[in-house]
Amino acid sequence: MGNWNPNNPLGFIPTGLYDAMAQIQREYSTPEMPLSLKEVEITLLRAILEEKFGFKCDHDEERIITNKQDKTYCKWCYRRFEVIEAREIKKEFAKTIVKPGKYRLKKTFLDKEKKLEDNPRLGLQPDQRGGE
Repeated sequence: MGNWNPNNPLGFIPTGLYDAMAQIQREYSTPEMPLSLKEVEITLLRAILEEKFGFKCDHDEERIITNKQDKTYCKWCYRRFEVIEAREIKKEFAKTIVKPGKYRLKKTFLDKEKKLEDNPRLGLQPDQRGGE
């Protein structure tokens, strides 16, 4: 039987998938960047949608928010961000002045798993003729 997850609209996650995601969470969670099981689930889902089905999020300024736990993310796709310069909102009389913030994408556990062949500076590129 699957594990009940009230936050999952499907109602449960099958035991094998739940255990695999929990293992990823334990392996990649650090004190500096704690990783929740839900974040693992969303990251895997987003990666498949981007890779196989062409999903693309432009991370508009209006969609980037910071929650009560000081985690900054895009509310459209839940991609995490690092704040370089916070957005400034000033209210002067009847008008509101908004100075856009500057953000950088945070690396996910999937970024850490990319193979060495993906980095041309390492010189470990596969042979283009099909050999090793």
